[in-house]
Amino acid sequence: MNYAGFVTFIGNFAPSISYEIYEMVSSGRFDKAKEVLKEKVLPIYRLVGRFMRKREDPSIIPSVLRTNYMYMSVGKACMDLVGLHGGSLRQPLEDLTEEEKEEVRRTLEEIGVI
Repeated sequence: MNYAGFVTFIGNFAPSISYEIYEMVSSGRFDKAKEVLKEKVLPIYRLVGRFMRKREDPSIIPSVLRTNYMYMSVGKACMDLVGLHGGSLRQPLEDLTEEEKEEVRRTLEEIGVI
């Protein structure tokens, strides 16, 4: 069996972007996929990185073995902003501040999600 696909939290609040990237890669249009990634996905990941740097990581796992869990906070905020139910996170993870949520809203507007 041959299965094709990819996993991204972007699909939870902007499935059209995820599908667009999938279609381009599947059809060999890698340059166009790269362009979409740069214009529509990278701005979200930049927020994730910037918000994570502002916080103390609650994980007890050594830093070389763990991931940046701020994508969960950003993803849930994005879901709330597009009218879905993202909700809050379980502790010890943190929800975004109101200022951060406003920054996420502006970013979603800039990339055409809302």
